[in-house]
Amino acid sequence: EIKMDDYYAQNIANASEAGLDVGVYFYTTANTEEKAREQARWIVEQLDGRQLDYPIAFDWEEWARFQQYGMSIHDLNGIFEAFCDELEKNGYSGMLYSSKNFLNNFWENRNNRTVWLAHYVDETDYQGAFAIWQASAYGRMDGISGDVDLNIRLNEMPV
Repeated sequence: EIKMDDYYAQNIANASEAGLDVGVYFYTTANTEEKAREQARWIVEQLDGRQLDYPIAFDWEEWARFQQYGMSIHDLNGIFEAFCDELEKNGYSGMLYSSKNFLNNFWENRNNRTVWLAHYVDETDYQGAFAIWQASAYGRMDGISGDVDLNIRLNEMPV
């Protein structure tokens, strides 16, 4: 079952109104290409034609269930590609959100799609190309109680 973030509409409207670039992050548990395509179509339906400044981020972190699903690394990469393919059919693009470890060891990124790297260090040594770097999950921001992720957009990399 897909669940919409309770604050999605408010956040995207407020961010757009404030002149910020906006995008969509999607945490998925899809374990088949068809499920990934269905989820991509759901996202497109929710966007209802809204233009985004960033690709739609695909985040798959079901590593504890990987063997239970009976998946191979090839299958997993096919799920990501199916998700992106379905988005592209509808005028959007996808990007891969993942940790340095999983980018190095599991993700093939067959079509050189945009990467959003999660690597919580002061200076990353990730060798692959990435457009956004999530450097911390413990940031602070006025108006928000609790921790926030800190992301750095690298201007020299297109999104």
